[in-house]
Amino acid sequence: MREGYADLLQRLDLIRSWIATETSAASKAFLADHEADLTDRWTRDILVGSDQEVARQHLAILDLTNDLGVDAAYAIVTDVDAAEDAAYRAIDTGSVLPQTGDDASDRPSHLAAILTASPLLRSGRPSAALAVVVDSLVRGEREGAQAVLDQLAADTLTTREVAAIHLKRLQSARPEITGVTEARARLERDKA
Repeated sequence: MREGYADLLQRLDLIRSWIATETSAASKAFLADHEADLTDRWTRDILVGSDQEVARQHLAILDLTNDLGVDAAYAIVTDVDAAEDAAYRAIDTGSVLPQTGDDASDRPSHLAAILTASPLLRSGRPSAALAVVVDSLVRGEREGAQAVLDQLAADTLTTREVAAIHLKRLQSARPEITGVTEARARLERDKA
């Protein structure tokens, strides 16, 4: 019993040390050095139990690392253009539903991990608004999706067209998501 407690304390120290790194480069290097321990189920369970934003961000980094590897995950974390490209890819391919199963362990969607780990939300880019609309629709938060969709619908014709194209791709990949057809129609309504 005592050994399990000592192991838990060591894991908590490892997680604290990773979270305490002062730069993205140091955080990436720390994760790369301790990847086996930090990407296992136990670390994930510890981070899931936290209500701190920094813990949620690091959990999302782990999810991206599991999906893409350390380098690609940190490209998304540090580069808004890489985050935007990843968000569009997730929308286009339908990687927007929560992941379930033995190895996924009820993880959030790839898109949700991108939104949580990256600077995209803070960028003010239309891609961030589209990602929020899609994530809100997936979670059944139609009112939240509608509020952000209103902002997108008021944007330029080009922005609306780009967003509608991505929604069309999502609609093809995941026709079961309620509200995508209506969101797309809303963005296409004012063409001409």
